[in-house]
Amino acid sequence: MFNRRRKHPLRAIQLGAMNRREPVTDLLRQIIALGGRTGSQELMDWARRELNGYGPEDPLPDYRLASTPLQIDGMTPTAQIRQQTLAPFDLPDVAQDHISNDLALRMSISEIEHLAKETPRGDVVKLSPPGADDLVSIMNRMGTWTGHIERLYWSVSPVVFVGVLEGVRTTLVSLTAQMEAVTPPAANLPSPEGTAASVALVVYGDRSKIKNVTIYNAGADISIAADGDKKGPWRRRWWAIAGGLITLAGAGLALMQVQGWRF
Repeated sequence: MFNRRRKHPLRAIQLGAMNRREPVTDLLRQIIALGGRTGSQELMDWARRELNGYGPEDPLPDYRLASTPLQIDGMTPTAQIRQQTLAPFDLPDVAQDHISNDLALRMSISEIEHLAKETPRGDVVKLSPPGADDLVSIMNRMGTWTGHIERLYWSVSPVVFVGVLEGVRTTLVSLTAQMEAVTPPAANLPSPEGTAASVALVVYGDRSKIKNVTIYNAGADISIAADGDKKGPWRRRWWAIAGGLITLAGAGLALMQVQGWRF
């Protein structure tokens, strides 16, 4: 029994997601292959978006949303200004409905990995809002700031990118556990419908598709029953529990490493 369970096709991805030395990009490629085996376009689409980046109209998982300060670099008659925080309501009226402290991280996961690892201690990543150059020109012409603005950007700590990586790992553990829950006892993998419902629930928080999917494994990481109207069992599979604990611990260690802590 133990050997058979170790060979379950979903289990290798769970174990890899709980091992921070396993590259996230490799795990997502495994998810694409798994999507092909289950016949799930939804699973493959999620993994491809993570690998290639999300388009402007693609829905984003919560772990790719962040709140970051808007800042400017510029010059005054007497000083050079760097990383001066600017409130969104200080922007011209034309921009206030479009630019805020809310940042959607749509770049590829490999770029996020690079930014998390290679940003020097104490530095930030400067990401420009859409139309930032035109907005800077307008602000300089209006004279809304004493001096000359050179650049407007979101100031993003590398800790934010570490959080995205940990969010993907936790999602992988929860997603494969949910897929186990909808896998019939005699099968190794769930149906395309079960896989699509698992992606909708775990990645995007959409419970509607799970309503018509049978839950076979009541001990897995699920939050509602098959009919979608009752709470599912409170117990979670130890894989999901371990995944959450390990990814949280990994995030803590990663944050300490980014800040230059030594052990």
